[in-house]
Amino acid sequence: MTGQINVNKIAARTGNTITVESGDVIAQPGSVIQTVFTASDTKIHTTSASYVEYLSLAITPKLATSKIFVKTVTSFGGAANSYASGKCDRTISGGATTVLKNGTHHHADTGRFADASFSLQCNNNNDTYKVWVNSFDFLDSPSTTTTCTYKLHILADASSRASTVNRSVSNPSDGYNTPGNTTMTLMEIAQ
Repeated sequence: MTGQINVNKIAARTGNTITVESGDVIAQPGSVIQTVFTASDTKIHTTSASYVEYLSLAITPKLATSKIFVKTVTSFGGAANSYASGKCDRTISGGATTVLKNGTHHHADTGRFADASFSLQCNNNNDTYKVWVNSFDFLDSPSTTTTCTYKLHILADASSRASTVNRSVSNPSDGYNTPGNTTMTLMEIAQ
C-alpha cells in the first residue's frame, strides 16, 4: 500500500536521533544518499603507451535515478616535456566500460589521447623534481542499482618521457617533495 503523509515537523520521541530502517532511503532531490572514499600513496612509475591503472573504488547506488558525483585528486610527476594524460572510467558489473569526459574538446585525430579525461603534463627539466596535483570532477548518470567501479589510469606520452603517480620522476625520496597521495570520492546524489 502506498500513501502520503503530510506533516510540518518530525521529532524524535526520545533523545534527539531519528533512525531510518536499514535498506530504506530518504530520497530528497539533491541530497547525498551515501559517500565512499579511498586514498593511496602507492608510487607508480611508467613509460607505457597504454593506460596503467592506479586507483579504483566501487559504489552500489541505492536508486537507479541517482547521479554519482566523482571527485578525484591525483599527485603526479613527469619527465621534461611530458604530455601524459589521465583517464577515469566506470564499469557497471557485468557490463561495458565508459570513459568519463567533460565536454567534447577531445581531438578525434589524436589517437593516444582519445580516451583522456584530464591532463597530467609537465613542462621543463626542473619539473622532474616536483610533485604536482590535478583534480577531476564528474557528475555521472549510471542509471543502475548494480555495483559501479570507477578507475583512474595514467598514460605516458612516450617511452622516453616517464610519468609518475604519488612521486616525482627524479629522486622521489630526496626530501624536497611533500608526500604524494591520490584520492577518490564517490557520492550518490538523489534526483
